[in-house]
Amino acid sequence: MTYDLRSRAFIALSVMGIAVAIYHGYGELTYSLTSCSYNSVWSCSLVFGSPYTKVLGIQFWVYGVAWFPTCLLVGLWAIRRYGSPLGSVLVPFLMIGNIF
Repeated sequence: MTYDLRSRAFIALSVMGIAVAIYHGYGELTYSLTSCSYNSVWSCSLVFGSPYTKVLGIQFWVYGVAWFPTCLLVGLWAIRRYGSPLGSVLVPFLMIGNIF
């Protein structure tokens, strides 16, 4: 099966989302992301300590680790079934992702 440009882009963005969520989760769990802490204004530790990084008591990175693999699986299912990611299938998933 060959993938068109839209299919490859969706797969690549989903995989990048998984990688970013895992990286962010690792940083929050270990507080070791010193590469993004430049000074007292630009600091990841300020973001990690913020009460705005949780929804319903769950940190955002947990949603990302669960959400992006789900998007990838639904996207791959849509590609196999329809030959390309359909907007009617993927737009609701993307809109839910936009909420967060």
